[in-house]
Amino acid sequence: DTYVQIFYIVYSVKELEELLPALSEKAKQDRAKFFIVGEREILTLPVLESVFSKNLDAIIILLGDLFGNPLFHKRKGSIEEVFDSAKTKKAIKLPGVGLSKIYPVFFDDAVIELIRLTFTYNKKTRLFFLHTQYPITLLGLSHILQKENPLLKIDFEKDVLPAVNDSILIEGEYLLPEDYPAIDKIRKAYAGHAKEVAREDSEEIVENGVIDRGFKETAYKRNKVARFLLPFLVFLVFIITLPFLATVFFGFLGQVVLAQSFKSLENSDFSSAKNQIFVSGKFIAVAQKTQSVLSAEFYVFGIKSQIISTGELSSVQSAVSDIDKLLNIADSVKQIVGKGIRQNYLLDSIASIRNLLVSAEQTVNDKNIPSFAKAKVISSIENIKPFANIIDSIPFLLGETGKKTYLVLFQNNAELRPGGGFIGSYGILSFDKGNISDFSIHDVYAADGQLKGHIEPPFPIRRYLPQVHLYLRDSNFDIDFTKDAFMAAFLYDQEMHQKVDGVIGIDLSFVKEIIGAAGSVYVPSYKETVTKDNFFSLAESHSENNFFPGSSQKQDFLNSVFSALEDKFSAGKGINYLDLLEAVSTASRQKHLLFAFSDNNMQDLFTANGFSSSLWDSREKNSDTINDFLGIGEANLGIDKVNYYVSRKVSQEVSIQNDGTVSEETSIDITNTSSGQIYTGGYKNYIRFILPGGASLNKVLINGVDQKLVSAVTDFLKYEAKNFIPPAGLEIDKTEESGKTIYGFLTNIPQKQSQTITIDYQLSEKSILSLPKNTYSLIYFKQPGTEVYPYSFSLTLPSSYKVISKSDELTQKNLTTYFQGNIDSNKQVKIEFIPK
Repeated sequence: DTYVQIFYIVYSVKELEELLPALSEKAKQDRAKFFIVGEREILTLPVLESVFSKNLDAIIILLGDLFGNPLFHKRKGSIEEVFDSAKTKKAIKLPGVGLSKIYPVFFDDAVIELIRLTFTYNKKTRLFFLHTQYPITLLGLSHILQKENPLLKIDFEKDVLPAVNDSILIEGEYLLPEDYPAIDKIRKAYAGHAKEVAREDSEEIVENGVIDRGFKETAYKRNKVARFLLPFLVFLVFIITLPFLATVFFGFLGQVVLAQSFKSLENSDFSSAKNQIFVSGKFIAVAQKTQSVLSAEFYVFGIKSQIISTGELSSVQSAVSDIDKLLNIADSVKQIVGKGIRQNYLLDSIASIRNLLVSAEQTVNDKNIPSFAKAKVISSIENIKPFANIIDSIPFLLGETGKKTYLVLFQNNAELRPGGGFIGSYGILSFDKGNISDFSIHDVYAADGQLKGHIEPPFPIRRYLPQVHLYLRDSNFDIDFTKDAFMAAFLYDQEMHQKVDGVIGIDLSFVKEIIGAAGSVYVPSYKETVTKDNFFSLAESHSENNFFPGSSQKQDFLNSVFSALEDKFSAGKGINYLDLLEAVSTASRQKHLLFAFSDNNMQDLFTANGFSSSLWDSREKNSDTINDFLGIGEANLGIDKVNYYVSRKVSQEVSIQNDGTVSEETSIDITNTSSGQIYTGGYKNYIRFILPGGASLNKVLINGVDQKLVSAVTDFLKYEAKNFIPPAGLEIDKTEESGKTIYGFLTNIPQKQSQTITIDYQLSEKSILSLPKNTYSLIYFKQPGTEVYPYSFSLTLPSSYKVISKSDELTQKNLTTYFQGNIDSNKQVKIEFIPK
């Protein structure tokens, strides 16, 4: 036989593999349109990629979850199976927490669309989606049915994980419109079942002789008039007052329940919070519907004021929607942390984050939003925003396409280094298919002891530490963490003969915040409770007492703490997962958590979004713009933990002269409050100032005393000679890196003392004041590992110029534009000015 169209309904992957070649060949011989129709659970992403890789001339139609024909479809977890359970058992049992996704499509609609596509297909599209564009969860479906039948019971099979719903990442075309009324069709389909049950129950009762229909009908006719007038009057009064009562009652109740959900959220009771959010949304939806009726009644009776504005109700409902998305994100984080990173949880989190970022901006800007809801939404949005541009890369980084191994550098920022802190320990973290396949912590000295051969260290390490060879523990001496990561990965490979796919830097501040999100953690092997406040002292005590190179006490303590954290997160009790998400977000922004990857595309993505503390500068060079840059990098070369007691503040004064010359004076006040504590002393600090390329250093003042500047002796053959005498003056080392000019020198701040270092310098570029408009742009580069500290900035213009625009946080007074605040991350300011 010869066919015009061939439809192949796929029931199993194995059958597809067996029959596909023959069917494809038949379609080719007949020149027939070849349609492959299958469900999402069968035609998963790997199956689709396999089919497409064969270059078949086939049109694939991906079916959603069919309903409306119970004889056709009653598999486990389907909509019809849920209908059947609700009908026969008056209960629905959901796997896991009910977050499995379903993609509904009414059976008749699916048939119509298949017929239509058969006769109208003339496109190049290879993949069609025959289901609603927006999925719902099994829990959402259950709530829809529960609204139709309030007595319907919902249970959870807590030990059962929901089925994985693979996201289809291949582009295709949706056959159903975007506003396809799937929920309305579900309700009508289920209502049909309810009527069927009602008929069965009625017939059963009649058969058992319980109801005497003739008697009922006779009694009704006898009291027809009395039964009509009184209810009508009561109904008339009720119908007039109901909208007013309902609007006030349900609107108020919705906000009360919404407020209660925050208490549940703060106590990490996600189950209660989700239910309260759901109930709140229903109350507010009812209030919105009755609001329109109430407005009409007010108009009839000449009343202009309203008890609750429509805008307020809409705003509250928007808040409900956004907070529900936040809870979904928090719930996904809980599942990931507690049960391991599984692809369905991960993809659900990514979708939730993306949806929230799209919808929440309107909520945040809405003046009518309740303050308690707005504060939580704003806070959570700020925590999520940094990850918006990288979330799609996360599956790849977690080994979706193959095992990924990362070197984790535990950087002790109590002994500050340019990349974050001294590397006392390291970890090996591996992911495979989204799950952690290995995580172990090791002492860095054990690896460094395996290094064979010589690798030349940076000059300050060799001269001032002093150390002849470069080891993994000192590999993060570059200002740019991406270069530190490259060197760390190289040294680790030289020492342990293992290549890694990336490097992750974490410091004590990050670990403290994670412990803070957990509240506290009890470490059984040490019989101690570790908190955010005592972690540093305990870590130093267990790491440094009786320490010798090769001892395992540091790694033993850290392994025990992280094992106890893992157990607490797995138990999930007392953990606020939104606080955990906030801790990770804050650590990333403040550079206590850093990432670098061997994959160049992935590295570019993380660099551009500020996750790698790179010197990369995205600003364009224009003749009308001065691109200024300032960073201050400190390196503790005293082999102590004095940075725990060190604070700093920075001030930067910029002045544009009448000839366009840009002159600057930057000061840093460093205070060493240590007073004989163990592992502390004077602060032996090799400090570097990162300035725009070509900037010339005019002078350096220390505590107000002008220093004699001399070039640093950087040749080890000279400074390691027996008769070497350091030159008189302050030795300045000048280097160039990534288009920046860097000046470095060594200073010492004794215990209980402060030191003010001031540098005076001039930029190589001039502002061309003859142009109609000029721009001053500054990036302030925060060093990884440093805590939040005060920073002040000022720009003074020539008297014949005025500012026309500036960054929001800046203040203007006369000719000076200034900022006073704190530095917790990289900061960028921009000022535009013109002649008066």
